[in-house]
Amino acid sequence: LPINTFGLFIEHRKVKMFEKSDKSVPRLVYYDLETTGLGFHNKHKDIEIVEIGAVDGETKDTFRQYILPPGNRIPRDASNVHGIFLKDGNLYRDDEKLEAVDLKTGLDNFMSWLKGFNQPITLAGYNSHNFDDWVISHNLLRTGLSAAEAGGVVRFLDVSKIVRPFIKSKFGERKWSLTFAVKTCLGRGQSDAHSAVSDAIDTLDLMVKLADEEAPEKAYKEAQCVENMCDRLAKGLAIEDNSSTMETSLDDSTIPETPHEEKKAAKTSGYKKFMSRGGATNPGSKEVPEGSPGCFNCQVFVLTGIYESLERE
Repeated sequence: LPINTFGLFIEHRKVKMFEKSDKSVPRLVYYDLETTGLGFHNKHKDIEIVEIGAVDGETKDTFRQYILPPGNRIPRDASNVHGIFLKDGNLYRDDEKLEAVDLKTGLDNFMSWLKGFNQPITLAGYNSHNFDDWVISHNLLRTGLSAAEAGGVVRFLDVSKIVRPFIKSKFGERKWSLTFAVKTCLGRGQSDAHSAVSDAIDTLDLMVKLADEEAPEKAYKEAQCVENMCDRLAKGLAIEDNSSTMETSLDDSTIPETPHEEKKAAKTSGYKKFMSRGGATNPGSKEVPEGSPGCFNCQVFVLTGIYESLERE
């Protein structure tokens, strides 16, 4: 897309919520997924979708699609979160049978709904850079579809990257889960937490509330970039995911020839792997404690693994 197409979002860093947008400017559609679990070690490559929910930022029209997971299994831990479970080959929630379709049909339906807006789409979620964007891209790839081609999706927007600094500066809080953000910023509870459409609407409401806040560059990722990385993962290749506009500065002609250069290349490779590691399984769900000065003096800690709510940063 030409540079001026991104002007509304990147150059000015603010999202106009209520003006009728030009057909060449990406349209904001908010979405959320309910799935079979988490897989941080490989960017959720094998995670399957059981529900897609979305709401158009302009008309407030909603989309909901239940999907039968191809693996025919929903782990209990996942069902305990969103309430969806399998029984006799059908999906249920709270003992109510859900009308579900196969993965290919479900994704086709979602892409067709997005395509129907007849303009480029910015698909926005909450903490979606760490989860939803990867999951939907992997699942589209497995069915031979592309968000960019089939749905007109040009970018992913992670609203939590706008909400998180706002909560920290406005309220002095370091928690930023969707439940906490809705309570803190909107002054209400979630109407149906972990129901995909409801979570998508909550994300839209947060964006409306924070419409005057500046959106950092890191809040956006190019859809094609995410799809390319998913394709590499599917082929067993390494990926680099340091930022939404990450590009390697080395080309094929740069080959280490000395021990010093080899060490430097190894350190660079190690740092890139470190930056693309998995994150917290439930980020922002717990408040970060404030200790008294010097409380860790003369203490030694060894930290390993991935934590429930704390990010490495």
